[in-house]
Amino acid sequence: MQTDFANIENSTYLYVLPGPNATCGNSDDVWKLVRLGMGASATPVMAKIAVSDIFESATGAISGWLVHDAGELQKCDANFSGCTTVTSVSSSVEWRLQASFDNILLDIDNQLYIYSETANTLSPSRFTIPSGTFNTVAETDGTTVYFGNENVLYQMPADGSANATVLQTEAAGVDIQRVTVGSNNVVYQVGTSGTGVEIKSVPKSGGTPVSLATATAGDDIFILYTKGSKVFYNIRTITVTPVYTIAPVVAGVVDEDGTNKVETANATWSGGTFKTTYNADETVNLEALLDKTFLIEGYDIGGTSGGFAGATVKVVDAATATVGATIGTLPATDNLFNFQCYGFGDDVLCSAVVASDPVPMPPALPLQNDIYFVNAATANSLTRTTNTTDEFETPLF
Repeated sequence: MQTDFANIENSTYLYVLPGPNATCGNSDDVWKLVRLGMGASATPVMAKIAVSDIFESATGAISGWLVHDAGELQKCDANFSGCTTVTSVSSSVEWRLQASFDNILLDIDNQLYIYSETANTLSPSRFTIPSGTFNTVAETDGTTVYFGNENVLYQMPADGSANATVLQTEAAGVDIQRVTVGSNNVVYQVGTSGTGVEIKSVPKSGGTPVSLATATAGDDIFILYTKGSKVFYNIRTITVTPVYTIAPVVAGVVDEDGTNKVETANATWSGGTFKTTYNADETVNLEALLDKTFLIEGYDIGGTSGGFAGATVKVVDAATATVGATIGTLPATDNLFNFQCYGFGDDVLCSAVVASDPVPMPPALPLQNDIYFVNAATANSLTRTTNTTDEFETPLF
């Protein structure tokens, strides 16, 4: 689903159908597009494999598409017609990041390029991903793109004007797993074998990295988000056998320079609320829209009721880490083992996963999903809205 900010009726939904071989994921797949303003009898628009939509920077309207078709990266108009060649493609082209409002980071045949929406031009290859390695999800501040590959943190201009260069190199055998961007620093998570070990921070201009937080042996540390100078992270215990479970250990927040660290034991950050208005020229990632986050305190690791039973839910300002209203306490009688809230503005829906008791007979699931409502600005607003035994009811975030 792609939103047209100039006219909501032109917002699009792109979908794929199997071709003659009746199997998706092949070259004979059929792509189609419908718009929000279409009636039920309207004929869908025949589409192509979309790489990215293209916006008019002045209005936010969808003006065209980048597509992968006939061994080429092409630019098409809003109806997937009038297509022109941008470059040839040997095997794959993938969208990686809206590097700035007018520039898109693309991965074409394992090389990184910047495509300019305004000029309809493609930069030279700015980074070649070594065979057998993987890049982290890239992040940007609108001027510079940052990403990790194995133990090296890279930076490159968001306009594609220069090649990627090394910002920081970690010890051999350590992987950079996640990268986020603060006000003045690049914050990144390192670890081994998929487990986070430490969160570090280095100035955007380069220099000596600072250790922000570490996990004890056997635990996993994970950056949730960085908002301005504040870095939010969870430390958790992961158990694979007999079943895969994640138990919160610490909810932490620290400034990007390593100061003002606060860690809350037996707690977790879980979801957030996002702003409903923003400056499109300045906002290129979702974290910039983050307004508040939710702190769940009182997780009982050894508890028999899923851990979240009886936990307290608080609202925290994402920009300052200031704790606000206590919006409620989760039922102590339910076997709750997951609880997350997401929404825009202060009115938010939450998803709670509850183990069924008694366990139903197959094929019924041994759990149900229930919906809660909260107003992030109002104390004690936590309200359960569904509680139908063995029914799976969930908000569509």
